[in-house]
Amino acid sequence: MAKLLGAVLLALLATLAAALPVQVLAPEQARRDYHEVAPIRAAGHLHLSLPGLSTPAPAPASTHYASTQYASQSAPSYTSDWQSQMLQQLNAIRASVGRPPVSIDQRLNAMAQEHSNYQASAATMTHSDPSGSLGSRCSQYGIDWQGVAENVAWNYKDVTSVVEGWKESPGHYANMIGDYNVVGFGVTDLYWTQDFAKV
Repeated sequence: MAKLLGAVLLALLATLAAALPVQVLAPEQARRDYHEVAPIRAAGHLHLSLPGLSTPAPAPASTHYASTQYASQSAPSYTSDWQSQMLQQLNAIRASVGRPPVSIDQRLNAMAQEHSNYQASAATMTHSDPSGSLGSRCSQYGIDWQGVAENVAWNYKDVTSVVEGWKESPGHYANMIGDYNVVGFGVTDLYWTQDFAKV
């Protein structure tokens, strides 16, 4: 009986939280982090090494997510004002702890933007993607990576608020100051994505 009551209470709280603005949500409900480290490749399979967990990567999806409105087969050759602002704020955070700056990689920009598009189309904040795991997506974009990480967030109204939100969360902050040298950003309908790589 206690378990049933607890499950009902959790479901009710989740329903109420989904309707509230991000300012009153618990931080872990509005931001998520994820990272993969050097892959172990054997017999054509990708094996992920995650802190405290070692699991095989999901098989790549047979279909590649594409939105007729947002899909792009090639990375854009520009950096928008909001991306420049995010890069500046990210590098200021890195500099404050003695970390070298990261630079924009247009392939990561395209990948992060596609992931934000997918999150918006699914109406959910997630690291899951029909295109495969984070490392698999990087490889699909031609990025020869040694380590990758991803931060996602939803419902932050501007660059400064989402960067501050990530900075205040230990897992996201660790990604922001991690051992990476390139980054890409995406946003669609307030679904934010930061993708990091060490190349």
